[in-house]
Amino acid sequence: MIASVLAVALVAQNPVTVVDTTRGIEIPQSIFPAVQPYINCLLEQSNEQLKAMGGATEEKFPEIKRVAIEKCRSIRAMAMAEALAALEKSEVHADVRPEYVEQTLISLENQMLDAPQREEPTV
Repeated sequence: MIASVLAVALVAQNPVTVVDTTRGIEIPQSIFPAVQPYINCLLEQSNEQLKAMGGATEEKFPEIKRVAIEKCRSIRAMAMAEALAALEKSEVHADVRPEYVEQTLISLENQMLDAPQREEPTV
């Protein structure tokens, strides 16, 4: 399964943390319900691509990412709209809300779908 860490730099009061065995994804609680379907879609699509490609190699991750994002495009648009609506009563200023949500989604995509970082063995 592909997952990772999302660090939201703007406002992250009481974030919800989704954790797997290797990494966690941190999302502001106020927009988590809006982006959860997008997370699910990305996971489902990336797992389908992994199966279709016969497993994961570092070279396959860019294509897996491209296909997963493409197949989840409509769910991403709904997540964006719902997250913006959820932020209407938040401390995030209205003029930065679209960028705030967009950067959260981009970070989510990058962290979930990029090849995992390997630690170099210590000798």
